[in-house]
Amino acid sequence: MSLSPSMKTKVAAALEEFKAFKTALRARCPYVSCETADPDADLGGQCPPKPEAIRWARELKPASDKLDVVLGEAVAELTAGLPAPPPIDRDKLWLWGGPTPYWCGSTDEDTLVTGADYFNAKNVVYVYGPVNEKMLAKLKQYDKVLCQVTSNCRSPGAQEESDVECAEKTSRLALQFPNLIGGLMDDSMQHSQKYSYATPGDRFRDVNAALKKHKKDMILAGVIYVHEFDQYDFSGVMPHFDVVNLWFWFKHELLELDDKIAQCRKLFPGKKILLGCFIHDYGLTDLGTPPVLLNYQLSRAAQHLQDGVIDGVVILGDREIRKWPASTAAVKDFLDR
Repeated sequence: MSLSPSMKTKVAAALEEFKAFKTALRARCPYVSCETADPDADLGGQCPPKPEAIRWARELKPASDKLDVVLGEAVAELTAGLPAPPPIDRDKLWLWGGPTPYWCGSTDEDTLVTGADYFNAKNVVYVYGPVNEKMLAKLKQYDKVLCQVTSNCRSPGAQEESDVECAEKTSRLALQFPNLIGGLMDDSMQHSQKYSYATPGDRFRDVNAALKKHKKDMILAGVIYVHEFDQYDFSGVMPHFDVVNLWFWFKHELLELDDKIAQCRKLFPGKKILLGCFIHDYGLTDLGTPPVLLNYQLSRAAQHLQDGVIDGVVILGDREIRKWPASTAAVKDFLDR
């Protein structure tokens, strides 16, 4: 499905207007990106946003809401005449999370458990915290677990070893925890240079080999963003991973969801796809993703799951439940239909 030329023009104009406002606001309201939350949210024990982040959220929201009206019109055009979506099987649902002091998160060791149970997800992507027996024991109730095996975005002190050593440790722990089915490389294409690898393929190769050292059927998932499709040559990583964890960093990209999934299948033939769903729109606004777009993404995801096009949906994440109540409610309401 694609938008009509007139709607594409309308969306483009609305985006330009929003970006101009955002640029002007950024100049007078500097803050640390990704550290925002709903100014009226009760974060409980989570790490609160700083005053400048609250100001950002309050001042940007009217402009974001105005853009969302146009994005909602685009969604209405895309979905006109479509049947009601099928439900999303909880066996295909994953919840992303773990203890972190960043992004208004929670340092509670069981934060992922709390989030997964809130959404009734049967599977979890465990990130940020340490990979060890204590933490994996907390996740024994879930059907499948993927563990982060790379050091970017980890909580302080959570990974003392190298990525290869962490991947091998995860492989060894999988012998003890049968529901631990693999590892995940977060922001997988962005960090090869940072970790002294000449190419992303070299890093994928070494991590993948270590992950399968003690348990050959372990899978390696890599986080890929749709805006990276035209930025990287993926040929070097293709032999060294099993699953694309696909994300839309900018909320307006969701209008191209069907086309981007089709492109993903062409770029990564034979790879399974776990479709990521951001409750927090990190790329464009640093606000909650609007319910109209979340409902659209989940509706299309449900259909693609039924058709065998994708293999699962990953909701990010546990910390967003308190940060963005309206967006979280939209996701939960869709899943509970």
